Amino acid sequence: MKISNKGINLIKKWEGFRKTAYKCPSNKNTIGYGHVILPNEKELFELKESITEEFAEELLYSDVKIAENAVNKYVSVPLTQGQFDALVSLVYNWGVSNFSLSNSLKTLNLKNYDEAAFGFFDKEFGVVKSKGKILKGLVLRRQEELDLWKYQEQKTINFVSDNVFKKKKTSKNSFIFYTTIVVSIIIVSTLIIYYLI
Repeated sequence: MKISNKGINLIKKWEGFRKTAYKCPSNKNTIGYGHVILPNEKELFELKESITEEFAEELLYSDVKIAENAVNKYVSVPLTQGQFDALVSLVYNWGVSNFSLSNSLKTLNLKNYDEAAFGFFDKEFGVVKSKGKILKGLVLRRQEELDLWKYQEQKTINFVSDNVFKKKKTSKNSFIFYTTIVVSIIIVSTLIIYYLI
């Protein structure tokens, strides 16, 4: 699976664009849309006073690809688009290693979707802490990810329900159509027999 525009926009909203390097809450050198500056990139960004938003988006999509691959690799149960988007946003922010070793991932792979969502997104017990402290920004981000997880799931259910309704309606119309044909044949046959006699 691949992340949707809705998922991308959520990540961009919460990471925010920073044209110069800064320290994230985990004290890592970061730039652009939450791109952690790797050791082999350090000199490159030291030479740059700032980066363009276009370049920041290139870094974003590169990092999103890593998060996408992690979700596709480690999640072994079906996901809706919203669930996938929410997890990619989570992994982008939390890191592949933390996600892959988490108890909530194990819970998800046992098809305990609600319990896994609680472990990932809950306001108190979800992924909302940095250095042992609950951060308001993480709480709010997790809630938006949870909304995305639930919204798309509901949308999928409604889509299926609409199809079922349409099938039922089609079946009813077909029954009326064929019943009309049979009655017409009987009437015509009766008239033919009457005139022949």
